[in-house]
Amino acid sequence: MLQTAFFSYNCNILEELNSYDDRIQFTHEIAKDNFIPFLAVMISWKEDNFEMTLYRKETYNDPYIHWETQAPTKWKRSTLNW
Repeated sequence: MLQTAFFSYNCNILEELNSYDDRIQFTHEIAKDNFIPFLAVMISWKEDNFEMTLYRKETYNDPYIHWETQAPTKWKRSTLNW
């Protein structure tokens, strides 16, 4: 019952946020089997223990900038830190 109330509350917030501007739309995900992706982190939990690991969507294609391209050097360097 509490989970249903929480979900309903979150949907109301989501509808409110999405009503401000059609060009900006928010989404949310429901945790499955105690796992939920958040930004680039997969969060899992068991009882009082949380674990976080790097998360990549299935559509992730490991983007990079070719070193010889005409792009700022700081952009190229930032791709080396992955």
